[in-house]
Amino acid sequence: MALDTRIGEDGRWVLPTAGWTSVGEQDLTTTLHQYHGSGLQHVLCTDIGRDGTLSGPNFHLYTMLTRSNPALDIQASGGARSVDDVRAAKKQGCAGIILGKALLEGRLTVDDAVREEQP
Repeated sequence: MALDTRIGEDGRWVLPTAGWTSVGEQDLTTTLHQYHGSGLQHVLCTDIGRDGTLSGPNFHLYTMLTRSNPALDIQASGGARSVDDVRAAKKQGCAGIILGKALLEGRLTVDDAVREEQP
């Protein structure tokens, strides 16, 4: 499952709709709990406030997700900028991290990222 999220006005992580133009009412945590026991194994979660910014991943969000959903493989997305972020995502318990803009701008290579993912 792939979910795009951002902080709502009340501080909850919500799922925006209509191409990110509407805040949305659906809560990220509630949505994930609805799928407990369904066989869901992998979740790609994008913090859209950091997507494409190279400002660093929101490890507070991904730590919360990995701790509250230990049966799920969480992939972090949004803000990754270096091999250090790959290393930190692994340390936080993420199953992976999306490296779009960082790769495009040459801040790291695929080989760099793969080396960090090796046991």
